[in-house]
Amino acid sequence: MKQPGSGRDFFCAFGQDARMGNLEPGSEPPSARVVLRVDSVSACEPLSDRQGWSHLERARYAEITDAVRKAQYRVGHWRIRGLASVIFGGLPAAWRYERPPGESARLIDDARGVSCYVSISHAGDHIVCAVSDDVVGTDIEILRDERELPAPAKRCLAPREAEVIAQLSGAAQAQAF
Repeated sequence: MKQPGSGRDFFCAFGQDARMGNLEPGSEPPSARVVLRVDSVSACEPLSDRQGWSHLERARYAEITDAVRKAQYRVGHWRIRGLASVIFGGLPAAWRYERPPGESARLIDDARGVSCYVSISHAGDHIVCAVSDDVVGTDIEILRDERELPAPAKRCLAPREAEVIAQLSGAAQAQAF
């Protein structure tokens, strides 16, 4: 993807957890709804609010001192609630954020007894948010140089796919990625 107005590429990956790359031959991946949204932090910031934030979110937000990071956090947490509301129903403010130690982040609508997993990643002015029935992860990176492609490929792709990327160079590597 091209970063608007910059001519730079950025890469966005998402997945349903480590089990996806470790399936037994002939087995099917878990089926789940996964909804991904990429936004501009600066464009969304005036729209974002903190309605429905948990004590955990408010405490974490208060600890953030950098204005850019604060905006990324606010927009990400606003956007996951909006996505959850559209995909799973309910009002955005009804979704409570939770991330128990050692577990994946999720939103819970206590009144309706519904929950979903969430993931947020940001790079510069871009933010990617995902909601899913199952554990989900996202990552967004700004690629400054084609030589950087093997590193995110190794983190985000299946081992065999990452090998292919590493063996290519230049435009062929970028195209394959």
